[in-house]
Amino acid sequence: LLLRRLPVASPCRYPPVYVNQLPLTEMGLTVPPGRTHRFYSGPAEFDFGAGLSHTPWAVEWDAPRPPALRWLGARAPDARAAVRVRVRNTGSRAARLTVLAFVRPLGGQLRGARQKLVAFGGVGELPPGGEAPLALEFAPTHLAAADAAGAAAGAEGAYELLIRADGEHELSSLFSVV
Repeated sequence: LLLRRLPVASPCRYPPVYVNQLPLTEMGLTVPPGRTHRFYSGPAEFDFGAGLSHTPWAVEWDAPRPPALRWLGARAPDARAAVRVRVRNTGSRAARLTVLAFVRPLGGQLRGARQKLVAFGGVGELPPGGEAPLALEFAPTHLAAADAAGAAAGAEGAYELLIRADGEHELSSLFSVV
């Protein structure tokens, strides 16, 4: 039996009433209630990246907890941040885990997006009780959004970084791009 995470915002993500909330001919992602994990504002049947695992996990910041990041945005286009977490298999079976890093804008800087996947990574098979560090790297350019003309617009503003390992464990940290 092979268990994996849900890598797409599939139709099973939306509740049954979704088909009555939006005409099938409407292709806009941001038209309420929205489409995909980035824009959908309703209750999801299954969260993006959710799935089953052979074992339970514990995820924590790899000491020390990351400080509040502060980037200089366009003045530092090659800037990158590496966030480090420690993943521990707390179950009784060997297994693998994929960890997702999302950003959630604390203002409107992502043009209506609720969240955006900016990084992901995984640990190889860990035995019961095994643990491993994992670095997730992202850049301010990952936060850019298209303006009305289709050009990438700056991403200045305040954000929350969310680290999701499974449906039960989530870490968060605040940062800003100036």
